[in-house]
Amino acid sequence: MIDKRALDHALYARAEKHATGQAIQTAANLLKIYFIEHADQPKFMARILIVDDNPEMRASLEETLTLAGHEALFASDGKQCLLMLRHAAPDLILLDMLMPEMDGVEVLRQLHATASPRIIAMSGAKDWDVLHVAEQMGASKILTKPFTGTELLGAVEAVLART
Repeated sequence: MIDKRALDHALYARAEKHATGQAIQTAANLLKIYFIEHADQPKFMARILIVDDNPEMRASLEETLTLAGHEALFASDGKQCLLMLRHAAPDLILLDMLMPEMDGVEVLRQLHATASPRIIAMSGAKDWDVLHVAEQMGASKILTKPFTGTELLGAVEAVLART
């Protein structure tokens, strides 16, 4: 059975800008093993829109989510997020709160009056205030960066399980 600490460590390494090819491959291999071992557990396959201005973070989130069987869509800021929502119907949005052009708070404000998909707000530990605002504005869950792959998947499954 795979050690969850090893999996989380590998995912942290994968998300780092200075990650080596070996660290990236190790993370991918550990994720594959983890999902093979947990294949008998029910999963909530979903279309998830990842909104983050950091391309490495988007790639890391995509890898984790697609290996879990989810479909990943991307936007690099709030404006692209709102455009994507016109053409795609995601089940869930992973929304970074601090981005250029249009931040997560403005996205939440614009989506507040609509029947938007469920949202998991993400930001760094120093940005706790903005995560608290996101929660008050209707985010289903908040994640403080850096978070582990198992924390991400647990949050996604918990939010998707809510009816």
